Amino acid sequence: MNRPAVCTFFRRHTGKTLIEAVNARRISVAKNLLRRKDLPIQHVCFLSGFNDVPYFSRLFKRTEGIMPKEYRRREPCH
Repeated sequence: MNRPAVCTFFRRHTGKTLIEAVNARRISVAKNLLRRKDLPIQHVCFLSGFNDVPYFSRLFKRTEGIMPKEYRRREPCH
C-alpha cells in the first residue's frame, strides 16, 4: 500500500487523519507527563514526541482548551 492509500484507508476507518491520531496520542502522553511536577514543560513536549515547544503549547490549548501550564496546575500530581 502506498502512503496516500494508507492515509485514505485510515481516515475512512477512524474518521481522523493519521496526523490527527498521532497528535491525539502525543497529547494524551503529555497529559500524563504533566502530572509529574518535576518535569519542565519543555521536557514534557519533547518526551511526548513534539519537537517545538510553541507548537506543542498551541496544539495542547486547541485540543484541551487550556495551556499545558494551567493543565498542570489543575491536575493532581503522581
